[in-house]
Amino acid sequence: MKYRKFKDALVEDLKDYEAAKAFLLCSVEEDDDEFLLDAIRLIVEAWGPSKISEMAGGSRQKWDQIKNPTYQTVCSFLAAFGLKLGAVESSKSA
Repeated sequence: MKYRKFKDALVEDLKDYEAAKAFLLCSVEEDDDEFLLDAIRLIVEAWGPSKISEMAGGSRQKWDQIKNPTYQTVCSFLAAFGLKLGAVESSKSA
């Protein structure tokens, strides 16, 4: 029996629009910037930079090796999946 690596299986699953959207929602809820950036990178890997550039705008090169995206880039990416960042009251004490 041949086993796939977890990342390979995840990237394959993220080719589905609804799965990618759900993964993004979960990654935003984690409140961890690096986790969100990793999710974006995995989805770009799944969909390909050309398709993401069609959906979110910007050049293929911009999405090809996304390292430190700007706030606007993250917002554009989320919008391509029907999502946006929003402010919610934190449960953490100040």
